[in-house]
Amino acid sequence: ARLQQVGALNLNDLARALRPIVLAGDEMELHLVKEGRDPHQAVGYLPDGTMIVINHARSLIGKTVRIVVSSTLQTAGGRLIFGELKPAAAASA
Repeated sequence: ARLQQVGALNLNDLARALRPIVLAGDEMELHLVKEGRDPHQAVGYLPDGTMIVINHARSLIGKTVRIVVSSTLQTAGGRLIFGELKPAAAASA
């Protein structure tokens, strides 16, 4: 396409640009679907497939919980997000 001067989009770049921005401190609801690597962790996914690892949530697998993002990490395989459960008292306030 470039040789013939035809415009083209790189689908990977487009998908990356359309991903929602998630920053430390953001709150969201997340459905926990499986165990994390460490004994206390649970894992959920954003609609775009981004994995979110939640500490101290293994007993809540199968439930939807309110979380607070603590950090993000860009890896060769994609973006990885870490979070904590939002305390129940703060969630009801």
